Amino acid sequence: MVLDFNINITEEKKAHTVRVAGDIDIYTSPKLKSFLKNLLGAGPKNVVLNLENVKYIDSTGLGTIVFLSKELYKKERGFSIVSQSLQLKKIFEVAGLTKKNILIFEEESLALASL
Repeated sequence: MVLDFNINITEEKKAHTVRVAGDIDIYTSPKLKSFLKNLLGAGPKNVVLNLENVKYIDSTGLGTIVFLSKELYKKERGFSIVSQSLQLKKIFEVAGLTKKNILIFEEESLALASL
């Protein structure tokens, strides 16, 4: 059951900015993963994943973000997440993602400036 899940992308000078709205869960993760796989082949760009409009991520969604992180790392491309949600930040922290190559910012402009 997919409810109000959207993915929007803009291409900045240094990065693709992917804005996700809705929950990232077992129902929506396949769509997001497919979208991100296509994005990985779209040139040597860094990726900013904006999760400002995401309230919930389950383990499937977390796995999709880990997949993206690993693929970008292999290609020596930067990866940043934008979220002000304390709940999402805690999920990334507990999963150990903040110790990997993922940087988390509260504002999209700061994430883009870091690349």
